[in-house]
This record gives sequence, C-alpha cells and structure tokens, in this order.
Amino acid sequence: MVKEQICSRQLFMLIISFELGTTIVFGLGMEAKQDAWIVILLATVAGLLMYVMYTELFRLFPGQTLIQYIPQIFGKVLGLPLSLLYITFFIYIAARDLRDFAELIIGSFLHETPLAVISFFIILVVCYAVFHGIEVISRANEVLLPIVLIMLVLETILLLASNLIHIDNLQPVLGEGIKPIIKATFPLVVAFPFGEAVVFGMFFPYLNQPSKARATGLAALLVSGFIISYTTAVNIAVLTADIASMSTFPMLTTIRLINVGQFIQRLEIIAMILMFIGGFVKITLFFLGAVIGASSMFRLPTHRTLVVPVGFIIFTSSIYIARSFPEHLEEGLKVAPPLLLIPLELILPFVMLLTASVRKWYKSKNNNT
Repeated sequence: MVKEQICSRQLFMLIISFELGTTIVFGLGMEAKQDAWIVILLATVAGLLMYVMYTELFRLFPGQTLIQYIPQIFGKVLGLPLSLLYITFFIYIAARDLRDFAELIIGSFLHETPLAVISFFIILVVCYAVFHGIEVISRANEVLLPIVLIMLVLETILLLASNLIHIDNLQPVLGEGIKPIIKATFPLVVAFPFGEAVVFGMFFPYLNQPSKARATGLAALLVSGFIISYTTAVNIAVLTADIASMSTFPMLTTIRLINVGQFIQRLEIIAMILMFIGGFVKITLFFLGAVIGASSMFRLPTHRTLVVPVGFIIFTSSIYIARSFPEHLEEGLKVAPPLLLIPLELILPFVMLLTASVRKWYKSKNNNT
C-alpha cells in the first residue's frame, strides 16, 4: 500500500485549524484582564520555541514518528512505557476536546439532549475521518479552514455594524505591569493550545518535503497566535475584561450581542461553525496520532483496526472524565497543565532532545577518533 502524503501547504492549514480548535471560543489568559491578548502573543513565542524542539527531534530521527524514536532514545525498558504514556495522553486530550465540544452544543442549543447522545454522533464523524487517514483529513481541512476565516471576518464586520467594539475596554495596556501577564501565560496558555502541537510529531513523516516541517509550522503558529490574540482582544473590546473573564465561552457571548438594524440577530451559528470545525480537526488529529502510535507500537499492519476500540475509549472517557462541566473545566485549566501537559509537552521532549543530541555528539566524536 502506498504511504499517505501531505504537502507543506496542508500541514500549514492543519496546524492553524488545530491551534484555533476550541481555543478561539474559550477565553484564555483572562487573569491578565484587558491584557489577555498580550498573554496570547507571549505564549505564541514560547510555542514557537517548543515547536523548534519537536522538529529538531524529527531532524535527528528522520522518517520516524514520536512513538518510534522514544525507545531509541531511552531504550526499550523506559522507552516503551513512555511511548504508551504519549498514546494515552493523545486519547485523554481527544476525550477532553470531545467533552468541550458536546458541552458547548448542549449549553447553547440542545439543552435537554443527553451528553452521551451528542458525543456519540460527534465521535462517529471523527471515526470516519480517522479511518481514512491523514491525507483525507488534510484535504477536508483545505475546505474547512477558509470557512473558519470567513466566519471570523464576518463576525468582525457585524460587530462593527452593531457598534459593539469599544477600544477603550482594552486600556490601560500593561496597567498592572508585566507580572500578571507572565503569571497568566505560564503554564496554562503555553500548554494549551501551543504545546499540544507535540502531536504533530506523529505526522511529520507523512510530509512529502520533510525539510519544510519547521518553517511551515512556525509560520502556521505565528498566524494562529495572531488570530487567537485578535479574537481575544475583540471579545474584551465588546464585553469588557470583567464580563469576558466570567464567561465560559466569551466568543459565543460576544456573537449573541450582534444586532444590525433589529434584523440581523441571534447569530450563535457562527460560534457553532467555528467550534465544530476546530473541535473536529483537533479531536481527529489526537485520535489519529493515538491509533498511528498504537499500531506502530504493537506492529499492526494498519491503524484502521484500532479506530473502533480507541473511538469507544475516547467516547466513554469524555463522559466519565468529570461529573459536571465546571469540574471538567477545573481539571483542564488548573490540574492538567502542571501535572500532565507541561511534563509531556515541554519537559520530556527537552530531555529527549538533550539526550539524543549528546549521544549523537558522543558517537560523532568516537567516529572521528
């Protein structure tokens, strides 16, 4: 069977959709109040450095996924459990994103619909996409991402037409100094969404021009960071920092205020489209990363045999991951970043890069002598 391939343009678009994901609907960095948009920019810089680390690992182990080169760095005794940990991590994040997606639908539109019903239909669509692989997902995203960008532009036009954007709400800039911004940036906003790009370590080998992985990804992260920062600033300019920080889904709250001539109203569908596309891409890529890694680890001929069982695990986990949505948010925003996200997205990749680089240097030195 011919190996699937994606081009650098498709990788660029995938990373943008992935980073926007559920992020543009949620409010990030709101601890910094009106400076939350600066938090996003600062986190983007950290995300760029982390992405360089991921691509450097790929350069040291060309043609291999994250799950394949971990045992080469740490040996089988330590490497195999760590590989399994990353697979579990991808499943966990996919389950969290599925819960986010389902809760938004229930809270905004289908109030009486059971969580399991919404989650089931979402996971069915995701399973179908994962079954067909990264190439088909990338092609679908080439259609979906422009829709997201059009919706964001349309939102801005309608907010301006409704006279809802008040730049004064973004002032004073750095009113409380740099300390609140740094505190709001680390670790949460660095880990979510930028550190989650670690999953692309599973997809770099599918690039038809692997040498473009770094430049393409860095450009995509920059664009994503500016878009997220922009949407955050718009939400604050419309709602004020206090209201935006209290809202679970600030973008949804912002869009609900649109009222052009008492005629164009109730446009929550814009937030739904943004959430659907971003959530779909993000869940799909974490899901696909998990099944590709598991099929490689257990030497299965194709990832497709694992789609149904892993899909069932993600579906079940998304329901039982928390007893309520507030508990789910508490775990995702306060517990997971320092205990799970930062270790697997920053600390362990740094240790892997350091170990692999030292081994390469030592081996090169011995060969020269």
